[in-house]
Amino acid sequence: MESSSSSSFVILSAFTISFFLLTSSPWKALAQQDNFLQCIASHSNQSMPQLYVPKFPSFLSVLQSSIYNLRFTSPATPKPLFIITPNHESQIRALVVCSKKHGLKITVRSGGHDFEGLSYRANVPFVLIDLVNFRTIDVNIKDSSAWVQAGATLWVKFIIELQRKAQSMGSLPVLVLSCWRRRAY
Repeated sequence: MESSSSSSFVILSAFTISFFLLTSSPWKALAQQDNFLQCIASHSNQSMPQLYVPKFPSFLSVLQSSIYNLRFTSPATPKPLFIITPNHESQIRALVVCSKKHGLKITVRSGGHDFEGLSYRANVPFVLIDLVNFRTIDVNIKDSSAWVQAGATLWVKFIIELQRKAQSMGSLPVLVLSCWRRRAY
């Protein structure tokens, strides 16, 4: 009788462990990544945006490329499931639709600094949209206006463009021109 109950225990334990492994995060994450990528491809009329996943060797260097507060580079800091670098506005729309469909939080990294680390970490699964390719600045001296995309920084692009077309206004360190905040409600 003891042999029968011990073999039942072994079989039940093996089944439980197998079930846990098949439903655990690595397998689930791979399926989620595939579904997410298929969703982006079906919702965007442009080519796929540049995508980085944690298994890519360049993932950490891309993630840390503009982190100014080094405490967010810790291995204990939660990392995004994807870092996505869109090249076209329609790709951003697709990313928003697919993130919502798959229950992923969106964080956005623009051209400036993020001392609070709101774009680099979250307590839930998230994707990081990096707007580094949206750096266009169009200065119109006649209208006294400027159109600045979210990935541009004052130091790198804006001052240079203004200096070409107007008198110098001085200089500042890197300063973000757009801020992305998500309200709690």
